[in-house]
Amino acid sequence: MIDVHNHLMYGIDDGADSFEESAAMLDLAYKRGTEKIVLTPHFEHGYYTENEDIEPFYDAQREFIKKAEEINGKVQLYTGAEVMVDRKLLKYAEEKRLPTLNGSKYILVEFYEDVSFEFMFYAVSLLKLFGYIPVIAHADRYACLSERTVRVEHLKKSGTLIQINGLSIEGKDPMADRSLTEYLLINKKIDIVASDAHSVVGRTPDLSEAAAEISAVAGERYANRVLNEIPLGIITNTYLGEEE
Repeated sequence: MIDVHNHLMYGIDDGADSFEESAAMLDLAYKRGTEKIVLTPHFEHGYYTENEDIEPFYDAQREFIKKAEEINGKVQLYTGAEVMVDRKLLKYAEEKRLPTLNGSKYILVEFYEDVSFEFMFYAVSLLKLFGYIPVIAHADRYACLSERTVRVEHLKKSGTLIQINGLSIEGKDPMADRSLTEYLLINKKIDIVASDAHSVVGRTPDLSEAAAEISAVAGERYANRVLNEIPLGIITNTYLGEEE
């Protein structure tokens, strides 16, 4: 499996507390079937952006990857970010200075949970205008989408991808709207399932239970698409869209 949303890297945001915990998370992920991981520490206005330069953000990840691969070369690691989108940060889009998943055109974005659909749609449209393809992180947490599920269709038709956390699939994410999660899964509206892992307990990088649940509800073919095929297409910058 390929995990394109997690907070496995220590010392940069609210995920792992130490290198030892990062290493334990890597080990757990591999043992549960994950072979590729895109690091996605939080990126927001004023955080690694004061000097108008995102290279220190990437440099920290490259240093971590080098160190991690020395002790666990079984899992391939890539650079990335989970970008908190607000009006201040959108100015970076036009200048092509927002961090993406493995340097591709795909950008993992999150919003404040009380975001209006009008702003969400405006933001993803602007990102697309400047050459990015948005991937909305943990989409089942936003009230504006729970209120009217047809809005998910509007997003997908605009070319935006939908990411859901493994814990949501398992019914264990208290921040997610369970009814929206089920709707998205049953109707195969999810593009990517990822861990959003923060530690070795609770929010872990183990995607095996989510994979089993997806297979049971929507079939093994769909499980493979959201856990392998589409994530691989994203990190190789080759994903061409939904199957016919």
